[in-house]
Amino acid sequence: MESLACVRILAAPLVGASLATAIGLWVFHPVERAARKRELPPQYSIADFLCLFFLIQLPMALVHGYFRGEPSRLFGNDISRAAPWILDAFAWFACGMMWWLGVRTLSRAGIRNPWSRAIFLVVVVPIALVGALGIPILLAVIGTGLDSLQPSSWTGLVLLELALIGAVLGCGKYTRRIVAAAAVPDGADKAPPCVRPASAKEAGGNPFRAQPEQPEDRRVP
Repeated sequence: MESLACVRILAAPLVGASLATAIGLWVFHPVERAARKRELPPQYSIADFLCLFFLIQLPMALVHGYFRGEPSRLFGNDISRAAPWILDAFAWFACGMMWWLGVRTLSRAGIRNPWSRAIFLVVVVPIALVGALGIPILLAVIGTGLDSLQPSSWTGLVLLELALIGAVLGCGKYTRRIVAAAAVPDGADKAPPCVRPASAKEAGGNPFRAQPEQPEDRRVP
């Protein structure tokens, strides 16, 4: 029994890291692959900055909502005063980097639709991050709590795990759909080659074909 417990403890981080990597590849790899292929210039819109505002406000609301109660029982009075500001700074940095990388990748992939970009930034990215963290943790809790958990609690965790898996699968399919909708033909985003104007001989006497400009006569009288 002790050897089995050690195997579980050692395997848990590896399984969790593998699941998190697989979720990241499933959701974000199509956009990243399109961005590497198309390499369009990054563009920012007002809708993108509204998404940034939402991404920053969401963790701040959760943090200040929690510390509005009585967290001093767990953290102490001194730590409870500084903890909200520390977590706010972390949320600003993490959400800002996540937003910047997301907008840059979407722009390089050629996804210009504001609704598609907003759903990706506000819905897909948070669900993917929560799934990458929550699915391995819930799987470990469900696997180790077969004997200790109540049937109702175990059923609730299983349903939550299935809901997260379904949400992650849906996010991956949505990512592939917006990438396919923004697909451009090869070379369509590049400037067309310059066409040399036809000479009089090549024009064949047709007055409607382009004629080259005649140089000015700069001879001195």
